[in-house]
Amino acid sequence: MFLRCRGPSNSSLATFLLEADAGAAAASLFGLQDELARDGRRSCAYDRLGLGWSDDIVMPGHLKRVRGGG
Repeated sequence: MFLRCRGPSNSSLATFLLEADAGAAAASLFGLQDELARDGRRSCAYDRLGLGWSDDIVMPGHLKRVRGGG
């Protein structure tokens, strides 16, 4: 999983954990992270599995398709 943190790590202030909107990658939050860092705040942005720089989603081989009906 891709994780990018910016800002002071030795601050007593809370760290913001940023997640991009559905389908977007963490890179869309880099500007916000830079602004927070300039204000002395720490933030971490991550890519969900299968998005951006994170690993692809691996489905277990034993899953079967569920059929509807009788």
